[in-house]
Amino acid sequence: MAVIAAYLLGSVNFSLAAAHLAGRSAELRASGSGNPGASNVMRAMGLRWAIPVLLLDAGRGAGVALAATAFIQGPWQPYAICLSLILGNLFPLFHKFQGGKGIANSLGVFLGLDWLVALSSCAIWFAVALPSRYASAGSLAMMLAMPIGLHLHGASTQATAFGATLFALTLFTHKGNISRLLKGQEKRLNSGTPNGVPGE
Repeated sequence: MAVIAAYLLGSVNFSLAAAHLAGRSAELRASGSGNPGASNVMRAMGLRWAIPVLLLDAGRGAGVALAATAFIQGPWQPYAICLSLILGNLFPLFHKFQGGKGIANSLGVFLGLDWLVALSSCAIWFAVALPSRYASAGSLAMMLAMPIGLHLHGASTQATAFGATLFALTLFTHKGNISRLLKGQEKRLNSGTPNGVPGE
């Protein structure tokens, strides 16, 4: 039941909800990569909408991770619940299985599991994304740093494997971004045109 509840919770897309409240749903889908995530909210609607969406996504992940590790027994069961939340965000039942890319939710989950590793990995996002102005590159670097950081910090095999699984999912959801990065066609942080705002 907890796995199903986590999936349904993850299926609630805060970006689409914010766009609906603002009457800008069409703009969200038309902006940048068309992905309903915090990055596209920033492009289409600005920081005053993107920051609450980011906080809600990350807070949801942290809350589920904290609850799962506190109340669910077993070596892998808490991670299954956290993974179900992320899968709900990626493939939401309520939005025809077309969701975000899971970065903010994943960051929140890692904050709940190991806040030090999560914040260190988040710093890597800034170190990569700000100089290059590629948010997608920052996301890939951050998600790669998560399982490495967990391993170095002495996390369990299950936690490290969970981190590696989320990185594999990130590679899958960012395959279009990776292709554009290799071709020099990815969008940057300050424009909606090629080499402008990135896909999440």
